[in-house]
This record gives sequence, structure tokens and C-alpha cells, in this order.
Amino acid sequence: MVNYLSENKQLNDVVFYHQCSSQQDIPNFAQLESLKKSHPSLQLHIALTKPEGEWQGLTGRFDEQHLSVISNLNERQVFVCGPQAFMESAKNQLIKNGLPPLQYHQEAFGAAKVDVGEYKDVYIVMDDKEIPATNQNTLLEHLTNNGVKVNNSCRAGVCGACKVILDEGEVVQATNSALTEQDKAAGIVLACCSTPITDVVLTSA
Repeated sequence: MVNYLSENKQLNDVVFYHQCSSQQDIPNFAQLESLKKSHPSLQLHIALTKPEGEWQGLTGRFDEQHLSVISNLNERQVFVCGPQAFMESAKNQLIKNGLPPLQYHQEAFGAAKVDVGEYKDVYIVMDDKEIPATNQNTLLEHLTNNGVKVNNSCRAGVCGACKVILDEGEVVQATNSALTEQDKAAGIVLACCSTPITDVVLTSA
């Protein structure tokens, strides 16, 4: 949405708020910083629940302190996307703090599901670690549940933070909208939306 507004010369007095775990989980941070430099009226606020080092931005989960950085809240149109619990909390706090309900908009957010047929055991190999898996869960679920760190944020195929390279094997992707044609040609898939249907070998993108 921010890119669209920028390309159409409409990026005026916009507040962009994003919450994630750590600096490594911020999607497209360099692009956001570039947009901020090009559009001084863009207010960029990132809140981290697990900040590292000398992070100077917001910390913790969305609360009234975070809301206080948003000017003229009652005059804004607010668009919220995230896990259900986050959206419910955000809506309650926004309306409690003066946002008219008709100015609140939200989009449900979660990984799409695909039918991959009968249950099947497979293996995932990444970073020299072999993980027993199945065709019933995504690559991201299997990897993170087994201690393999993969950058991720939206878990819905939108942000592209969880790109990995599929070196061997096959997956079914529920969506690949965050991939460019160059990504696809390079064998890149989205871990949050890709379900292994054979043994697979992955490397970081």
C-alpha cells in the first residue's frame, strides 16, 4: 500500500506501524527507510518484542504508548493486518483511544492451505540438518519447530521475508505472490506457504 501511494504521489501524512520480533524480522526495512527519506511526511514506526543491541525504536507489544506516537488518530483511516489476536487487541485499543469504528479496516491474515492428499513422511535438509517432516505442514513450521532459524514475518506469503532456495525435491505453494519472476527462475520458494511433497533440500535465499 505504501509503495502504491508513493508511485501515485499520494504518500502524504501516512503512519506506517509494524510489529515483529527482532531487527532481522523486519520485512523490506531498507526499502521502508528509502521511502522515509523520499517522503518526509511518512511516519515510520517499528516495534520489536525481542530487540537486540542498541535498538532505539519502540519495544514491546502494541499498547497505548505505541498509540501515542500516532498524531490525529481520530481523523485517520486505519488498515490493520495480522494474526487474529493482534487485530482484536489493536481494534479495541484504537477505538478506545478515539478512532471512529467506521474508520477501522482489517484484513484476515494467515497461511493459505492446500490439499496435498494422503499423509506422507518426508525429510527436509537445511544447513546440514536433516529434519523428519510430513506433507501436512509447511516448510516454515517444520524448520522453526526443529530449531532452524528462518526469517519470517507475515506467515501469509505477503512479505517475502521467508524466501528459501529449493535445491532438490518438490513443494506445493499455496501462494507465491511475494516472488518475482527472477525469484521463481532461481528456485526460490516461500517457506510459510510451501508444503513438501517429497524429500527436499533447501538453502537460505
